[in-house]
Amino acid sequence: MLWPLGSVVALLLGAFDVAGAQSRRPTAVRVGVIDTRLLLDAAPAYRDAETAFALEATKARALVAEAADSLKQAVDAFSRESEAMTPARREATLLVLRAREITFEDMVRQLEVLGETRRRELRQPAEAQVRAAIAAVRRREGIGLVLDRATAGILEADEALDLTPLVVAELRRASPPPP
Repeated sequence: MLWPLGSVVALLLGAFDVAGAQSRRPTAVRVGVIDTRLLLDAAPAYRDAETAFALEATKARALVAEAADSLKQAVDAFSRESEAMTPARREATLLVLRAREITFEDMVRQLEVLGETRRRELRQPAEAQVRAAIAAVRRREGIGLVLDRATAGILEADEALDLTPLVVAELRRASPPPP
């Protein structure tokens, strides 16, 4: 009987892994907990990014409102004038209005995608700064594993494991003072 090569490799690796596991001693791993929401709030670059994004989003909302008003005015004008139009003119105007509506909807979708992309771009330096601060604290404190309360679903953890204040201090130390 021929066994598939993948099964043979898996069987052999499993046998070696059992042998290796029996010869190794379990090592104690220090675990730390952070809360990225608090860390991001403490990062000046993150606040700057959120402020810049809010300004850009306000401009985008103004563009959308302007386009929506223009479309509404065109629809209102059509409603007022449609009775006096010939059937062919009415049909042509409806097609133009539908094209404008589709263009408007497409513009809104594109702005949403661009907005999310821009938000990620603006946040990236702050997130990198937070990751660097977490890594520095992890190495300095001899931590083997860092879990995030914000994303890992940690329900309960000893406060002695919380590295958030240490990482906030590292962020402040690594960030230049505001001008």
